[in-house]
Parts: sequence; structure tokens; C-alpha cells
Amino acid sequence: MCNEMIKKISILLLVKHDRTNIRLILDKIREVQLEDNISKEVIVVYLSKINDPVLGIEDDPVQCDEFSVRSCSITPNKSTGKMVQETIQTCSGDFLLIQELGVHFDSTLYKTLLAPVFKGGADVVYGSRYKGGNAHRTSAFFHNTFNKFLTKISNMFTNLNLTDVTTSYKLIRTDIAKRIVLKEECYAIELVAKVSRIKEVKIYEVGVSYHGEVCQVKSRAKLGAGIRGIYSVLKYNLLKG
Repeated sequence: MCNEMIKKISILLLVKHDRTNIRLILDKIREVQLEDNISKEVIVVYLSKINDPVLGIEDDPVQCDEFSVRSCSITPNKSTGKMVQETIQTCSGDFLLIQELGVHFDSTLYKTLLAPVFKGGADVVYGSRYKGGNAHRTSAFFHNTFNKFLTKISNMFTNLNLTDVTTSYKLIRTDIAKRIVLKEECYAIELVAKVSRIKEVKIYEVGVSYHGEVCQVKSRAKLGAGIRGIYSVLKYNLLKG
């Protein structure tokens, strides 16, 4: 797909906990002027149940001149991957940008992610915290080391050379994304495995800045997430799940 054919991108904002900055984030997205006046649609996906009708937008859908906004919330019987997949099916953009809001938000990176599409005809672009000369906040040693470990064992099976398989910035052609079935809580690893099996797909990686908060997740939760990550690597690569 050449850049002349890109008329719209769909932006999925995955919100895990804090909803207080949603309005501010939407303002930042509005300010970004994409190349060739590409239009935007935004879908806010709430991944946790928070009773916050004032700060949420479920009952107050936002309509802007530049783009439309809608929202949905995860239900107890759905994994993050399943919720992301169902939301992807409703997207109307030519490309889909998935962004998790558990990290510092930087809408200016949208142009960085789109650059390989315009210059190299990329089908998928990953934003890496470990690539390039962009500013990065230091993170906890074991958290950082385990992320890199997951990336390495994922690369062993997919034959890719990614540096950040759990990245919070993912850009993918919407028609490709709609063909992929996501099931897992650790959907990012599952997505990489299934994208890598698509013939002739062009996958790029670009460096992104990172200023996220220091992880305060309890050790037990970290261990559980790590086990699920390894399980996803093996299931969707070795077992072709």
C-alpha cells in the first residue's frame, strides 16, 4: 500500500488504570498533523473496570472536527487480546495504531511510526524503547532484562530481529490485523508470532522515546505476567497456536 492510498488511521488507546488524562490525550492527538492530511479515528478501550462516569467518555462521546472518538470496556470473560481483536474489526482506517497508555504518551511519535510506510512500504511497524537515540527513562533492571529475554526467545522462533517485542507502540495494516485472531492476555507476543507467519509481510522497527513511570507492580503480578509471556511465546510459535 503506497502512501497515496492512506486516507485514515485508526488509533486504539488501551487504558489500563488511569482515565484522568483522556481528555488531555485527545487534545494532543488533535494537534498532530499527519502527512497528506491523513484523517484519524480514535477508539478508547478500557481494560479495567473503573466506576468513573465523570472522567470516562462512555456516556459523553467526543466529536471533533478532526476525528471521532468512541469507547468500549472489557468484560470479565474476555482477555485483552480478545477485546483488542473485537475492536479491530470495527476500525475503518487503512492502518491501525495500537497504543497502551500505561506509558508516557507522545503523539508526535505517530509520524515516526508512519515514516517506514511512506518510505519503505511497511506493512507493520514496531516502536522500540531500545533502538535509536531517543530519550529513555531508566527502568527496573529485572523488568528490563526479562523484556529483552522474551524478545530474544520470540525472535528465535519468528526469525525476526526485533528489539522490543512487548512495545506499547504498534502500527499495522488494518486488513492484515483483521485477519489475525487474538486470544491471550499477552496479546503483543501472540501478535508478533502470527504476523511473522504472513508471507511477504514487511516488518519495520523504529526507536521511540520512553518516559514511563517506574513500575510499581507487585512481584507476584510480575511473575505471573512473565510466565504468561513465556507461555505465549511457546504456544504461538512452537505449537503454532
